[in-house]
Amino acid sequence: MWHWLIVLIIIGLPLLFVLRTPPAGVNRFGDTPPSMNFGEAIASFFRNYVNFSGR
Repeated sequence: MWHWLIVLIIIGLPLLFVLRTPPAGVNRFGDTPPSMNFGEAIASFFRNYVNFSGR
């Protein structure tokens, strides 16, 4: 009988994430970041590549 519980967890738990409604708004993760050109993007990548703060 306990095997039905395992089946329910395997099927039901992912459905919680799929059927959950996302938060309202265009950008749910903060303010819109400023645009940058290709050179600024490459410089930003290398500057943040070794930045371990916040991890």
